[in-house]
Amino acid sequence: MKKFFTALLATTILFTCTYCAEPKNTYKSGKDKPNSRTYNPEDYVDESNGYTDFATELFKAYYKSGGDTLCPFTVYRTIAMLSFGAGDATKQEIIDLLGCSSEKLNEFSEFFKFQPKEAQVNFADSVWYNSERQVPYDDFVNSVKQGAEYKALKFNKSTQNKINDWVKKNTDGNIKDFINEPEIEDVRMFIVSTAAVEAKWRYPYAGSVSGPFCSESGKTTKVKMMTSVEKCFTLPGAKGIKKEYEGNLCFAAILPDGGLDSFVESLDAEKLKDALKTSSGDITAIIPKFKKESKANLTEVLKEAGFTLDGDFSRIAPDSGETFVSKAISAVSIENDEFGTKAFAASEITVKESAAMETITFNRPFLYLVYDTETLMPLFIGAVKEI
Repeated sequence: MKKFFTALLATTILFTCTYCAEPKNTYKSGKDKPNSRTYNPEDYVDESNGYTDFATELFKAYYKSGGDTLCPFTVYRTIAMLSFGAGDATKQEIIDLLGCSSEKLNEFSEFFKFQPKEAQVNFADSVWYNSERQVPYDDFVNSVKQGAEYKALKFNKSTQNKINDWVKKNTDGNIKDFINEPEIEDVRMFIVSTAAVEAKWRYPYAGSVSGPFCSESGKTTKVKMMTSVEKCFTLPGAKGIKKEYEGNLCFAAILPDGGLDSFVESLDAEKLKDALKTSSGDITAIIPKFKKESKANLTEVLKEAGFTLDGDFSRIAPDSGETFVSKAISAVSIENDEFGTKAFAASEITVKESAAMETITFNRPFLYLVYDTETLMPLFIGAVKEI
């Protein structure tokens, strides 16, 4: 019988192992962060493109399943950690899916994790390993420890509390009760990754006024709308705006000419990155304040995106030959207002055994991103279908 392996995916992602190590390039506060990246973005062009492809296709599969808000990077991290225990064929499948070689997975993740102190962005990874299973291979443990906390302990109900406390702490209390498994004694490990973003607008809004928002169901609701002049860009069948945060991050909102469903279905990563590089001038942008929270099982979504749940994970430990991914979970909380954006996420995988100026008004369903301005890689992707 195959044993279960569980990993959690979210703005917070957990990893389970036998030892504990401080994640490399993890800064406890903004005060001790350098002012610029220690890596050159030009060294990671292929990896950045691969990640954006992965993020776009994952969101499309997630949206198709009924979801609307996702942090692809935390999902990416959990799968990357899992790849260190994969056999050759399964590892190659994961490399193709993530668009990054196994040699660069940790290095590239650390590059993307870094944001200057103004951005108020923090990531955390951990692996929690069931100490009643055979001791994992050193190669797996050492690879995981390069970028994640590593803990081994006996799995029981208190283990869930410890992991949930870790997630809660690393998402500033915004994601609670992340793991809720009735039985975890047969779980080999939890792989967890989290992200916490508190990004302030470079130029805050002066305030907000009431205005209508028409949801995809046709229902019109009174919401708070914010107005500013921003840079405009175009995509086939859509127009968007970009609004800068302090630091390396930027917010983009995209309003389709037609329905949001057909636009998301046709979304192309390369065309999206090309659009974010360009600007077609200034535009008056009217956008609603919104707050979204979601928690979803991504198991079927990952299958749709090309991830093999029952691959070869025999390099985790001597007795992990029949291990498979039984569940993948993602939770996101995001709030957008006059001052900036607060966004928190966690992911887990379980292994069980002016007047003349044009105006764009986002008063109907639209797509949004929080992305890195140097690499154009999306950290969060979401759809506002109703408020």
